[in-house]
Amino acid sequence: MTDNEKKWELITSKVNNELSESEAEELESLMVNEDCKTLFHEIHSIKCDLDNVQKLKNFSQNRSWGKVNSHIHKKYYRPGINILKYAAIILFAFFIGKFIPDRKINIPNGTTEISVPLGQMSE
Repeated sequence: MTDNEKKWELITSKVNNELSESEAEELESLMVNEDCKTLFHEIHSIKCDLDNVQKLKNFSQNRSWGKVNSHIHKKYYRPGINILKYAAIILFAFFIGKFIPDRKINIPNGTTEISVPLGQMSE
């Protein structure tokens, strides 16, 4: 066993409260080194984080993969669906336009003459 593996084994045993007295003395002699101290703090913080993690409840792998799969397919078909929505709106507008009667304003052909009193833009 290498020195690094021995450090890991001793530190993890200490964190899990599985350390014998002889191993505790050996760990204390190793804790003089700063690298060993930082390694201990990292492992201890990982252990604290793992204690806060809970097991999943109501977990179904098939349902989760189904959600992922449907999300991917929705994302794949989304541009086509959006194009079809706009096409349906345009077709709806054309059909509505055909059913509304045309209202034509009867304007006689020619010019219109307006007479104004003298002094106001008249020549």
